[in-house]
Amino acid sequence: MKKKFIFFIKKCLGEKLYLRIKGYLIINYNNTYMWSFLVGKPNSLKYQKLWSKFYLKSDDKENFSSAWGKIDQYNEGQGDYRIVLKKIILMSKSFDSILEIGCLDGKWSEVLVEHFDEVHLMDLNDKLLPILDKKFGNNFRFHTTNGNELKSLDDDSIELIFSMDSFVRVPNKKYILDYLNEFKRVLKKQGEVYVHLPCNSKKECIKKRFTDISKPEILNFSEMVGLKLIEFDEQTLDHGILLHLIKE
Repeated sequence: MKKKFIFFIKKCLGEKLYLRIKGYLIINYNNTYMWSFLVGKPNSLKYQKLWSKFYLKSDDKENFSSAWGKIDQYNEGQGDYRIVLKKIILMSKSFDSILEIGCLDGKWSEVLVEHFDEVHLMDLNDKLLPILDKKFGNNFRFHTTNGNELKSLDDDSIELIFSMDSFVRVPNKKYILDYLNEFKRVLKKQGEVYVHLPCNSKKECIKKRFTDISKPEILNFSEMVGLKLIEFDEQTLDHGILLHLIKE
């Protein structure tokens, strides 16, 4: 019944308009029946893969991800990305290599390519590569992930791991633990992690129905894998926390 209905909607609207409406519902998620019917479970790999599909079909590939905040300003409901930007640029003075997980259209990647000597970009869809190549030339290496692993990267090979707006809708909290284990493996000694995570201490995370995980659980996972806490930042972002760890 659901497949027949969606086929009928696509036929009436046309594929392009259908995808635009679907994308709008995702970005403006409010747990409506129609949203759930068209898109499915929000915290899933299937949902995450939709972003790259929408981006690849988008007419505006330069500003596609601006709906999730601009990196040079405070964004209501998301937080002050200027603080994140300033910190990343500052960290480039201490580290040569960086891995960004969930690069999508390269909104943050552009800053990384400009300031780091060795940049690794990672996403779920390798079809993003030609577009990223056009934007950044040969100044990065691209990797794909299945959603909770970094198997294309060698042990002790990366100095800094960064991610924004990517881990908030992983299928469950175990995916965060899996990633933390992988962070420990691929980081060089004294390498650091600076990532945006969901946290149920933040009202926006609950409102947006991000993956349910608590502050004690995040801290416990970090300790379990052997990464030491530098900072648990609950102030900069409205829709999550910034976790800063080091591999000693």
